[in-house]
Amino acid sequence: MDAIKLEFCNRFKDFNSFGPMFSFLIKPDSIENFDLKVFEWKGIEEFKMQLIDFKVSALWVNKFAELRKNLENSTTSYEQSNSILICWSSFPLKV
Repeated sequence: MDAIKLEFCNRFKDFNSFGPMFSFLIKPDSIENFDLKVFEWKGIEEFKMQLIDFKVSALWVNKFAELRKNLENSTTSYEQSNSILICWSSFPLKV
């Protein structure tokens, strides 16, 4: 039982550390005081400035609001994954 409890605690720690990153994928326009450490592994330069530019863009804020609406109306995980990929793949390399 102790081994199961320890495994559960370890997996929960992983969820806590990656949870903000998953939230960012769905609602990047509404996240305040975001800890950028979760993206250090990507080596993204000037990410904070790009995030500010993104948040003031009405086009992208509306795109992600539409994404959230599509996710709520999706019935399968395939539809949800597809909606996220379509939205993010339409994002230009430089905002």
